[in-house]
Amino acid sequence: MTEEYLNVGTPELTVNSGGEISFVENRERIEGTLIFDEHGPKDIVFDGIEGYGMYYIASWNEELEIYTSYAIADDVFSDRYWATTGNDTSEENTVEATIYVDQDGPAGLFYNPVYQTARGDVYMQPGTGLSWAGGVCGSSSAYTMSQEWKASENGQETAWKSSFIIHNVCSDGTVSYNLLFMGEDNRVTEVMTGDELAKMWEAGQWELVVPTGTAYLILEQENGSGDTRRTICNKGEASLEFLQSADGGYMVKRQMSILWEQF
Repeated sequence: MTEEYLNVGTPELTVNSGGEISFVENRERIEGTLIFDEHGPKDIVFDGIEGYGMYYIASWNEELEIYTSYAIADDVFSDRYWATTGNDTSEENTVEATIYVDQDGPAGLFYNPVYQTARGDVYMQPGTGLSWAGGVCGSSSAYTMSQEWKASENGQETAWKSSFIIHNVCSDGTVSYNLLFMGEDNRVTEVMTGDELAKMWEAGQWELVVPTGTAYLILEQENGSGDTRRTICNKGEASLEFLQSADGGYMVKRQMSILWEQF
């Protein structure tokens, strides 16, 4: 996913028998490099290309001696959903996510398909764009890209399908936020700032332990216009979600598990 169109290759000038002139785009491959860590593939790098990626790829697993599917996504993709269904003759992979942008974010994005060859090599080609210029806060749009292919061996046909669905949501941006711990008397017993929540997340502390005596939580989020939105999290709810500002005018949804202490 890029903010600018990938203008690669040189257009070809063609003239048909009627003398009509047309330009045909030469969609050259942009070769990518798989980056591995001890757990398997963790990223794909395309030299000279700036953007964000979300991939569903296969890689040989030496320990299991089979090809294993891996889901990879940059942090800017929120609400990620991955699913694989199928049987002996078919398989379908579905990938879905949401991009949140604020008023200073991009007015549109280009979605460039990435392919993997039978040898495991990866490459990208220029895709199409989606614009939401002038979109109001809360407006949304979606981009869907899918591909199907079939193979036949010894009279048996096998089918595969991959689908990517990207939702784009225009947000008013979150300037600051606080988490209020509320007692049974509806008084604030403790306050956790947005910076404190962000530091917990960055440190890998994704569980929020709620002190004994807390009846419910209130998440206060202030946007760039000075408006404050309050979300109540009642006792017993399993998770807390909030939007955090990121570079480039993007917003990233964070989720933390809630551990309620018993009275």
